[in-house]
Amino acid sequence: MTGEYELLIDALRCALHGRQVEWERVSAEELASLMLLAREHCVLAMGAEAVYLCPAVTAHETLRNRLVNEARSLTITQAQRTADFLLFYDFLRGKGLVPIVTKGVMCRMLYPNPDQRTSVDEDMLIGKGEFEAYYAALTEFG
Repeated sequence: MTGEYELLIDALRCALHGRQVEWERVSAEELASLMLLAREHCVLAMGAEAVYLCPAVTAHETLRNRLVNEARSLTITQAQRTADFLLFYDFLRGKGLVPIVTKGVMCRMLYPNPDQRTSVDEDMLIGKGEFEAYYAALTEFG
């Protein structure tokens, strides 16, 4: 396992337990690689929570500021996406449609701060023969 993977796993472990990492040293290259990897796995905001106060990270002010700003932006965006989905889900329920929501918002609820685990879509399982009703509802909702 490469260094950035080990850093990411440590950061996520700490984030899940509400702790800060205790790294003695991290280079700018390692921090940049960690951020890239966390971004690829949609856990940058969650990982940032555990690393941004670490002295080894604060030593790289520009990267740390970029990390904090991106984490804030991702969290705000995800909170809005979640709110939009919940409005849509309520709309569906108002139409008598109740899909089973899988992954996305449901999996995020397993995290201490769900909006720090970003996702770009929500998966819904619908009953056999309900396609037309859902298509009409989706079209009406816009």
